[in-house]
Amino acid sequence: MGKVSIAVVIFMILVFAGQAAAVDAITAYSAVQVETHPNGTERPGQNVYVSGNRIRIVMAESPMDIGSSVFIFMKDLKVIWTLFPEKKTYLEEPWSDTRLNETFKIPPAGSGVSEKGTETIQGYECRRIVVKSDAGKQTGLPSIYWVSPAFKLPLKTQIGEGFVFELRHIKPGPQSPDLYQVPKDFRKAKNLKDAIGISD
Repeated sequence: MGKVSIAVVIFMILVFAGQAAAVDAITAYSAVQVETHPNGTERPGQNVYVSGNRIRIVMAESPMDIGSSVFIFMKDLKVIWTLFPEKKTYLEEPWSDTRLNETFKIPPAGSGVSEKGTETIQGYECRRIVVKSDAGKQTGLPSIYWVSPAFKLPLKTQIGEGFVFELRHIKPGPQSPDLYQVPKDFRKAKNLKDAIGISD
């Protein structure tokens, strides 16, 4: 290989390396997580706020008809808080990676995981990760995750039979520290029944 050819190869390597390094991690942002059912129906969006290893998600509705609920994941403090604003109560539990992964549909590692190209989601290039999940075992369909190197959370997830979760309206930028604190007038509950006001 001649000197010119070697120089061209080195130049191309540097170009591609620069492109890879150009994908900066977005560690602080807000977004809306939208759940779409297989029939196309969308549930009300859930507001998500991320600041490093701290994540807050606001559930606008509850299956138990107790109003809204808020989950605050504090990895630095190794704790998860569940707030019930209408009741002014909260629960505290130890940190759980499993709970975080289930809430934000983070793809598992291990066998049954494969990459199937890339796709652009919400303007960000994502790796398309296919997983033979528990849902897939029941329906014969895998789950698909669209993961960007810029974000810790998947930008889109399709669970087996067709439920889709997607982060939309992503707005990078610092988030208020107050979002990751329990209000001072909230009471710490002993258990879920105590938190939502159900007597034994």
